[in-house]
Amino acid sequence: MDRTTKLLLAAIAIGLFTNAGVNAMRPADAQSHIPPYSYQTGNNLDRIAAAITDIAAGNCQNDKIC
Repeated sequence: MDRTTKLLLAAIAIGLFTNAGVNAMRPADAQSHIPPYSYQTGNNLDRIAAAITDIAAGNCQNDKIC
């Protein structure tokens, strides 16, 4: 191998090790302690479903939507 090829391969290797090192030093992502489907979310989804059912049945009370 000639000198240019060795320099290019060395530069690529340094770049790869630097990239791996930066990712290793980055802080971990924060973890949420709230479950993905909590009681409040389920309650809100139930209210939305009930409102959609009312709209479909013609019992809509909002003049802007119906």
